[in-house]
Amino acid sequence: MLDLEGDCVLSASATVSWIKDFSNTYHSATGVYPLLYTNPSWWSSCTGNSNAFINTNPLVLARYSSSAGTPPGGWPYYTIWQYNDAYKYGGDSDVFNGDEAGLKRLASG
Repeated sequence: MLDLEGDCVLSASATVSWIKDFSNTYHSATGVYPLLYTNPSWWSSCTGNSNAFINTNPLVLARYSSSAGTPPGGWPYYTIWQYNDAYKYGGDSDVFNGDEAGLKRLASG
């Protein structure tokens, strides 16, 4: 998973190009595209709300709210939604958008 958050340090077009380069390099090495972890605000500000990854990279949506809302960048849905940064057993609170078979497919690449 590629963690995309924090300050925007490149232009939107340069950020999209960097993500594409990373994603394609990862895909060449592993045969799968990395999940992209981001939040709507970062994606809008730092990529110009790019839709360049909707057909290749699963979205891990960080949105701390009672609902996931509309995914950024034209993704039709999120693959994983991180809805809280505190879980009673430690770590974050996440939910997979699918069934057990889908989660196994995602995990196996």
